[in-house]
Amino acid sequence: MLKEQLKKYRQDLHQIPELAFDLFLTHEYVKTQLIEMGYEIEVTAKTGIIAFKKGKSN
Repeated sequence: MLKEQLKKYRQDLHQIPELAFDLFLTHEYVKTQLIEMGYEIEVTAKTGIIAFKKGKSN
C-alpha cells in the first residue's frame, strides 16, 4: 500500500508545474496531505512547512 500511495503523491505533484520558490500550490497540496495524516502544521516563510506529530504518553 505504501508504494501505491507514494506513486499517487508523485503523480499528483507532477500535475502542479511550479518553478523555483514559487511553490504555492505544491505547498497547499503537501500541507493538506500532512493534515489528513494527523500532523499539526506550522507554516514558515511563504511555502515552508514544519509538521508535528503528537506521540502517546503513559
